[in-house]
Amino acid sequence: MDRKGLLKFLFISAIATTPLDAEELKNQQKWDFPQGISLETVYTGEFWRNQAGGIKEDETYIGNLDVALTLDTQELSLWNGGTFFFYFLDNHGGEKLTSSIVGDLQTVSNIEAPRTAR
Repeated sequence: MDRKGLLKFLFISAIATTPLDAEELKNQQKWDFPQGISLETVYTGEFWRNQAGGIKEDETYIGNLDVALTLDTQELSLWNGGTFFFYFLDNHGGEKLTSSIVGDLQTVSNIEAPRTAR
């Protein structure tokens, strides 16, 4: 691994392994949504490097963003017993990790997918 690749790997590893303090999370600013609206977001990021073997020695970053929005129609004073659910998914980066870098039929990562937003 060259020096640039090593520095990238160490930087991303340091960020990915930094522990989160529960008190710090509680004190973060929260968005106040009206009663009946719920928004959930999850971001997953992975840095991959093929160190030896495979098709070529290379590195890539894969990201996955999930956003879920739920609207409770009763809480929003629209009608009783209704719910709307919206789900947004964005996959980005590293779309050719397995086929172009590693050279395997099985995917290396469970979030590896073609770059797309749905």
